[in-house]
Amino acid sequence: MMDTTHEQTSVEFCGHWICPFATHVEFALHQRGIEHAVVDLPPAAVRGPDFELPEQFVAHSPRLEIPMVRVGQEFRVDSIPILEWLEDAMPEHPLLPFDEPSRALVRERMAWIDRHAFPAMVGVY
Repeated sequence: MMDTTHEQTSVEFCGHWICPFATHVEFALHQRGIEHAVVDLPPAAVRGPDFELPEQFVAHSPRLEIPMVRVGQEFRVDSIPILEWLEDAMPEHPLLPFDEPSRALVRERMAWIDRHAFPAMVGVY
């Protein structure tokens, strides 16, 4: 579990504003008041052939896709797992409702957006 004293733990976000999945994660970091460094990494589809990925990103992102978050020495990849991890690790700053039926509804709606809205956006870049 993540150290909830995030003010003392360094947090780094790897992502890019053009990626809707990365913006999910950066929004959650901001909403929770988590200070974080930003490593601007464009999505794989728009990286030039000479673009060099940071060593740490290559080592911890199996598909070399954004977003990725490092909290202390822990790394997480993929927007939904990162968001779930933050929700569990930081209960003092929840973004999901407290009751399980409402949480399930939010998750269902997010999954719908990921399936139906984001693929069209991903095709743009």
